[in-house]
Amino acid sequence: MAIELTEALQLAELSWRSNYPTGDKRWGLKQLHGLHRLLVDNRDAILATLPTSVPNHVHEHEFAHLIVSLFRHISQLDQEGHAESTKVSSLDGLEVTYRPVGRTVILAGNVSPLRWVLGPLAASLAAGNVTIVCLGSPNERFASLLSREWTRYLDQDSVFLSTSFDLEKLDLDRVDQVSIFGQSFSDTFKDPITATRILTNHGITPDSSTKDYSTILADPKAHIIDTLNAGVNAALINPGNRSWDQITAEIERACKLQLSDRLDVIFVRQDEAGVVRSKLQCSTSTVSLDDVFGSKTETSLRSRIASSKIEGSVLLVTTQSLEAVTDALINLAIPITQLAILGPCGPEVLEFVRRWVPAKLLSVGSICPLPIPELHDPHLQSPSLRPYGFSVPVYTYRDKGARVTDDVASIRATYKSLIKPLKPEPRGERVGFFDQVDYLIKGIGAALGVLVISGLYIGIRRPS
Repeated sequence: MAIELTEALQLAELSWRSNYPTGDKRWGLKQLHGLHRLLVDNRDAILATLPTSVPNHVHEHEFAHLIVSLFRHISQLDQEGHAESTKVSSLDGLEVTYRPVGRTVILAGNVSPLRWVLGPLAASLAAGNVTIVCLGSPNERFASLLSREWTRYLDQDSVFLSTSFDLEKLDLDRVDQVSIFGQSFSDTFKDPITATRILTNHGITPDSSTKDYSTILADPKAHIIDTLNAGVNAALINPGNRSWDQITAEIERACKLQLSDRLDVIFVRQDEAGVVRSKLQCSTSTVSLDDVFGSKTETSLRSRIASSKIEGSVLLVTTQSLEAVTDALINLAIPITQLAILGPCGPEVLEFVRRWVPAKLLSVGSICPLPIPELHDPHLQSPSLRPYGFSVPVYTYRDKGARVTDDVASIRATYKSLIKPLKPEPRGERVGFFDQVDYLIKGIGAALGVLVISGLYIGIRRPS
């Protein structure tokens, strides 16, 4: 059941001040298992609310990815609990402990609900936060489904759903963290008009409240996660002995993903560009790297990528050498989310690309079909000085030969028995505050019942 944001803030404050979920590992496990049941019991209904512009098997993969994330949250919480501690080897006796943030608000605009609503909710519950999910999406079917099923699976005293998106009612003094999942246009396209045209041409309604985010983001408690696109998805077709049918199948599949995951640009040798164009069914546009590299005008590589995105096509960039491609990517001035190396890739090529190309994810042999792993490790918030605190992570995806399937039954089989039911609560284990009150009331009622029956029995047996 959905409630007004103002009421949710009041209830969240009461719940957090009562220390209801804090440190209670059992509470967190109950919520994660409840979210898992909500997903599995309503899987078909949830999938039916998602955009039809994306193939069904893509949504199925996204759903499976969410279940696997839930499994990891449950496993880690079951083993370590909320208050995970890390020793700092440089000083004996000093360790770092992580605690819940507190009252967390998840603001979701017109975003993919599996990735940007239910995914963050699972992470917040695993951390032990009192959580408010505020939906501003035009996807009324999804919001209606959650409103109907929410309290059947989740704690109505500590996990709240609000389908109103009135930012003026968000009292920042009553929350500890606000995570906004929407379209900020801050990295890939600094021009909001260009980004809006891309969304509109792909049948996506831009966030109507984007202009209002600035007020919230002025508070240090708030941050925004750009769901439009964190960068460019590129592919490099390496020369050598390869299967053109397999390469074109990889490209076609990557062109049907969600907008933020779709392939944007392909680099290919000039003498092989015709082969690629003839085999691809998706829309393409072609440009020579020599004509756009280093250009400061509207014909620059960055501008051509933006134009292709607006048109909904893939930009085919012809080149003469690998070195020219790396130079272009280094000077692109747009974050590179993924660079897939298709075709033969020896260790020397991989090492060269890994060393010079500023890509977050290097995919070898195929295009990584799922969202890249989480880029922000919570341990980086530690005050201790560690090497990865001063490094930029680079992920490498290696094709193991197992092809991604479109068969729904096969996708669902990957997570069917992954999460086992929560074991019954043993006697004497700590239970939630409201459960204790319930047990106390029932116990008092039972005791009074015994006294009444005993009194009646003694009264009947007493001689007149």
